[in-house]
Amino acid sequence: MFGNTVFFIPSNVSVIDAEFLTFSIKNIPLIFTCCGTLSSFVLIHCFFTTKSIVYRLKMASVFRRFHMFLSTRWHFDQLLTELVTNRIMNFGYLLSFQLLDKGLIEFLGPLGISSASFSYSRGLSLFQSAFVVHYLTAIFLGLLLYLTFLVFINFVSVHLVFLIFSYVVLALY
Repeated sequence: MFGNTVFFIPSNVSVIDAEFLTFSIKNIPLIFTCCGTLSSFVLIHCFFTTKSIVYRLKMASVFRRFHMFLSTRWHFDQLLTELVTNRIMNFGYLLSFQLLDKGLIEFLGPLGISSASFSYSRGLSLFQSAFVVHYLTAIFLGLLLYLTFLVFINFVSVHLVFLIFSYVVLALY
């Protein structure tokens, strides 16, 4: 009936005993990690070996057993996940998703366009003075700019622009 329950006999629990180990024994996984990293760097970069030789060395039965012992007993995978992988994932989430993707979509999307048009219309409303002469000057400068653009792309001749320009000036006075 209770065959699947989890029960620990207090005399068999070794987790509590691991708390009282000396500092040097607790750092054995760190020492082996540093030695393995240094030996891998030395083998690959300092000698004339190729990665295939190092791969064959790692796949030998002695090194495979040693790797299985370290990866299952000392929780290197959990340490690597917590110290390196989670930090890289959080950095990627903050930079690429929140700042670039989400920020650019909000800036260039509907919210960004509406806020840009609102600020643009507010800036244009500062130029409103309720004087007809000011509106005519703005219309005249816009027309002149448009005709200059047409001359620049050789769509209208220069003589026609001067004719329109003189007609507008005479109409204003």
